[in-house]
Amino acid sequence: MKAIRIFLKFRLEIVSFIVGAVILSYELTASRIVAPYIGATIYTWTSVIGVILAALAAGYAVGGIVADRRKSTNDIVWLLLGSALALIIVNISKDWVLNAISQMNVALRWQALLASILLFTVPTFLLGMIAPYLARLSITKLSSSGSSLARISAAGTLGSLFGTFITGYFLFSVLGSRYILTWLSISIILSSFILSLKFALLYRLPLLLFAFSMLVYSPHATIPNASVVDDLDTAYSRVIINDRILDNRPIRVLQTDNASWQSGVYQDGSKDLVFSYTRAFAEVYKSQPKAKNVLIIGGGSFSFPEYAANAYPDAKIDVVEIDPALTKVGKEYFNFRQPINLNIINQDGRQFLNDSDEKYDLIFIDAFSSFIPPFQLMTKQAVEKVKSNLSQDGVVALNVISAADGKGSKLSGAIASTYESVFKNATFYQVDANFPKSITQNLLLIASVDKLNSSVDTNLKLSGAGIFHSRDKPSSFTNSKVLTDDFAPVEHLSIQENF
Repeated sequence: MKAIRIFLKFRLEIVSFIVGAVILSYELTASRIVAPYIGATIYTWTSVIGVILAALAAGYAVGGIVADRRKSTNDIVWLLLGSALALIIVNISKDWVLNAISQMNVALRWQALLASILLFTVPTFLLGMIAPYLARLSITKLSSSGSSLARISAAGTLGSLFGTFITGYFLFSVLGSRYILTWLSISIILSSFILSLKFALLYRLPLLLFAFSMLVYSPHATIPNASVVDDLDTAYSRVIINDRILDNRPIRVLQTDNASWQSGVYQDGSKDLVFSYTRAFAEVYKSQPKAKNVLIIGGGSFSFPEYAANAYPDAKIDVVEIDPALTKVGKEYFNFRQPINLNIINQDGRQFLNDSDEKYDLIFIDAFSSFIPPFQLMTKQAVEKVKSNLSQDGVVALNVISAADGKGSKLSGAIASTYESVFKNATFYQVDANFPKSITQNLLLIASVDKLNSSVDTNLKLSGAGIFHSRDKPSSFTNSKVLTDDFAPVEHLSIQENF
């Protein structure tokens, strides 16, 4: 009985805790919802955080006004019910909305902002209205109003902390974003019963049953795409596995967004490399046949690391892949069979370079996610770490997604300047020499401590690659700034052509 009395005494604080947890969990999940379609860029985070803060501020203001005029517990029940319904609608419609926005011919930043406004404004606004309403209801006498407000605020803040850590440290690793949204909806509906057991049961119970049913059949994340084999969330990203056709051959590809294929294999069992840039990587390796110690940063589905390890069984190959779940994905969906000479290290690439004192004869860097590279691997300080991990005769090959010349080449120009500030020799190649230089494409930057082995250049040219930056720079590279840990606006440089 004492426990029940304590529960009833602090029921407003408990609801405030739950609402605070839901808001922060929803904010973290929002970025995972948008990323597969628009990318996990600084523009995505800025839009999500900005829109949610604006919606919360509006909710606080309106909620305070309404609370002063009405002061009814039942109103909070309605707000909780409306918030849960809004979350359910977002959960059902988000992929259709995002798919439509991603097809719009507007800059990435505006896509991210529009998506955030359409998907996150209403639920956050309704949740924001609840806090001042709870605060108003908690005040029973003026002499204790300060402590009453403090308890509501503290409970909401503690809930926010709980929602942040439970989502980031636990939920992302065991649940997909669809199921997280479903559980958030269920939590909100259940919290309404703390305030009233009987009010609006005709509405609450059906909505609660529908929310629970979504745990059995949660709306599929990629309804617009019938070729999806699976769609899952890892601790680092949302991973979509698609079956496609390339050059009249069926392939299976791994995607972390809606814009590009990050990795792929042929479905007929062939271990041939699917993409031209990985074949260019293979040509670089072929030119350094005596390389015994090789580092690959970025594993994906492990198609190139497996190819390299099988092609050069006497070599020791370390693969640094930040996401440990991708090893299982590679084995389950991409027929990845880990060779004995292939060592997988689950760590951030820059962190590995910072800690490593090993010397590698070849270093391959393929850590792009769509068109945006992790900035910490592109800076001068990172390149200095790459050089310090390279043997005297070693070669580094970097996959870059950018234009070779013109307005869209801001990123490749900055990366060229950055590598030239550290290496004596840094040369850019088009993977496909016949591709227009002004179009975003896979480019290969080759750098070495000493003079580049001529066989690297020969092999790449024979494979169809075309050198476009050696002594004579493209005009768009002329004023490119060196990227540093302090200043590396890779998102802005990557989407310059769409600004």
